[in-house]
Amino acid sequence: MTSTLPETNSLISHLKRCIQRQLTGRLEIYSASLSCWQLYFFMGRLVRAEGGEHPLRRWRRYLSQYRPQSPAASDAGAVRSELQQPERWDYATLAQLVEQHQLLREQAIKVIEATLIEVLFDILQQEERSRLNIGEALSYRIVPDNPDQVAAPLLPAGIRYLWQQAQQQWQTWVKAGFTTRSPNLAPVIKSPKQFEALAQQSRGLRSLIDVINGQRTLRDIAIKLGHSPLLLLKFLMPYVGRGVIDLLPIGDLRAPASLKAVAQPSPLAAQLTRPLIAYVEDSALYRQVMGDILAELGYQFLGIPDPLKTLPILLEHQPELVFLDLVMPIVNGYEICAQIRRVPDFKQMPVVIVTSSDTFVDRVRAKIVGASDFLPKPINPQRVLHALKKHLPD
Repeated sequence: MTSTLPETNSLISHLKRCIQRQLTGRLEIYSASLSCWQLYFFMGRLVRAEGGEHPLRRWRRYLSQYRPQSPAASDAGAVRSELQQPERWDYATLAQLVEQHQLLREQAIKVIEATLIEVLFDILQQEERSRLNIGEALSYRIVPDNPDQVAAPLLPAGIRYLWQQAQQQWQTWVKAGFTTRSPNLAPVIKSPKQFEALAQQSRGLRSLIDVINGQRTLRDIAIKLGHSPLLLLKFLMPYVGRGVIDLLPIGDLRAPASLKAVAQPSPLAAQLTRPLIAYVEDSALYRQVMGDILAELGYQFLGIPDPLKTLPILLEHQPELVFLDLVMPIVNGYEICAQIRRVPDFKQMPVVIVTSSDTFVDRVRAKIVGASDFLPKPINPQRVLHALKKHLPD
């Protein structure tokens, strides 16, 4: 296999070693704290990849792309048995879907190839980060298997093609100046009002309003819009530089809870038992972000755009917790919080003020009017979940 990389490069040297040995088994790539990748070989051919930062996101992304007629995680019967073997979950599910004629063999191979190219790209980026002393060094281990005990796999394109595709994508990424920017980062809107003003002047920015919610990575959004992560990041970087958008790390998706439970309540019963969370916020964009986050976390959402109507809406719906924006027209969050606390039914209800101004004076004033806590902007799932766990009973 030819390469422009030097022989001392760990990834390329170990790939060559696996090919020369006609390996059936796996090449493990890991560091002290990073997620481990596994590259699987069959008789010297690279056949699949597992692990990494977002294996479930990657699985859903490519299965939805190459099998668009059904959501990636909707085939409960296909994935339920594989949840007991998470290390081989996605590949085994692909093979099963092919056997059940729910996925064309060509579609499955495209998913495998896209996964392999993405994983090779991520390893190349981590190696470069290590070389620049801004990331952990990677270690490699070859683990052979007995070829007689391994079923013949779905065979993707040869390793030369896969390597060339990954290397080409990586080199283009580096030339664009994004060496330290991972496509696994998620765009988050830091300044909704500024974003909304700019979106009025940019159709491209308006098209992103519904997809930038802090829960989708650059890769997720690119697939959804039919663009490459590189073009998306090039478009976003001016807004990142102006402080309108930030790029933050996020976790992987969780395996659907419905696949883990033995018995599930009806959809209506489940909806009725989910806690209701309210958010008083004049910005439609921030309400949407919060609503998406709460839906992902399994909560009902009540958005209140007009702060003057807060009390009657809260009295009607009786939420378990209220997120309250601090800076709003006509009346601010401190005043609304004080009004909420005057209602006997709401004396103990958690009220969390959402603000980008988190100073000592702000916290003292919030305590005086009865606020339970502060949630700093920009909103992201980790911060929201922390607040919910802190203030709501299990």
